[in-house]
Amino acid sequence: MCVDWIRVRQLGDFFISLLLTLALISCSKPEAPLANQNAGLRVSVERVTERSNAGELVLLGQIVAKESVRIAPQIDGLRITAVHVDEGARVATGQLLVSLDDAAINAELALVQSELAGSLANVNQVQAQLAGSKSRAALAQAELARYAKVAEIGAVSAADLQSRRALVQQNDSDVHSEQQAVSVALAAKEANQARLRNALARHENLTIKAPAAGILAERNAVVGSIASISDAPLFVLHPHGLREFEAALDLSQLTKLAELTRSLNDRALEVSVQVAGIRQPVRAYLRTQAASVRSADRRGIVRLSLSSDAVAETAIAIGASASASVPLPATQGLWISQSAVLFNPEPMVYVVDAQQRARMRKIQIAPLSHLGQLQVLRGLALDERVVASAAALLTEGLLVRAVLINAAPALRGLAAPVIAAPAATAGEKP
Repeated sequence: MCVDWIRVRQLGDFFISLLLTLALISCSKPEAPLANQNAGLRVSVERVTERSNAGELVLLGQIVAKESVRIAPQIDGLRITAVHVDEGARVATGQLLVSLDDAAINAELALVQSELAGSLANVNQVQAQLAGSKSRAALAQAELARYAKVAEIGAVSAADLQSRRALVQQNDSDVHSEQQAVSVALAAKEANQARLRNALARHENLTIKAPAAGILAERNAVVGSIASISDAPLFVLHPHGLREFEAALDLSQLTKLAELTRSLNDRALEVSVQVAGIRQPVRAYLRTQAASVRSADRRGIVRLSLSSDAVAETAIAIGASASASVPLPATQGLWISQSAVLFNPEPMVYVVDAQQRARMRKIQIAPLSHLGQLQVLRGLALDERVVASAAALLTEGLLVRAVLINAAPALRGLAAPVIAAPAATAGEKP
């Protein structure tokens, strides 16, 4: 077997060169690190700014009646014979709404009237009898006096005098009996008069009328059905057609409104309300007592009175969705972008320090946003650098490469909406 010594030598030289190269690499110094401007995670930062803004609080809610009156029958169990108006009608005070079956009431009224006439005749009769008894008693008394004088001279017998005395006693007894009969007759007359008044009142209630002027918002009256006091009302009346805007707020939003209403000093603040289906905004008024807290769920309720002229002109429907724009007073404070805030669960941000490292810091913020900006109440200082994006990827002390952006919009003096969404109802998560 012939060995190619030349080829073996070439391979040996190659491996020796390779070993020398690896040895040089392992002994060499590492390269210098990248410049600071190229080190760390690249993040966008913004500076904490101070500014004043006059915004508006946008409330989402619906149109409700300022007050409601339930119209129900005063007599139970009568059949409805006629309904004279329909739902949505505007009615005047005393206008006829519903007629009830009058057959039973009319029969009762006729019977009571007849019995009253009989009792009146009886009173007249017993009073006449009483007058006659009193007249006879007076005559008997006068006759007894005359007999008593004659008896002193012996002109009449003792028996005749005793007979006259017995006649006087009888007549007095008759007067007493007739007086009792008159009292009974008068009591019967008064009882029948009371029955007549009740029957007339029941007869009056056969026609159900509007207790006040306004709009009939709901109708349950149906011809042929039996009217019941305990069932649903025949109608629901909104007196004078007055409307209000109502919105539910949580307590933090209510606090903002409370601060505003306290500054009104019993004055009304004009507010713009946009109603679904109506092109032009409607004027409404925010007053000092407009906001309250429901005891059941501790949520705030605000009600704004709509202009009566606007309601009459636009026929705003109850239950229509609407939004109200409440102007807010100017506030001065520190602001950052809403995107810079993390919740864990309290609000926190990452601040870039002088060593270019991200430092986590808890902050306190106002409950309402303003064009994507949040007002910082505590935890940050003016001009500090806050990570505006990629904050969720950071960890405490991480080296970062900060790129400054101008996140805060130039809004000094510009009115902008502060959105306050409707509060969650029972069973919903806020």
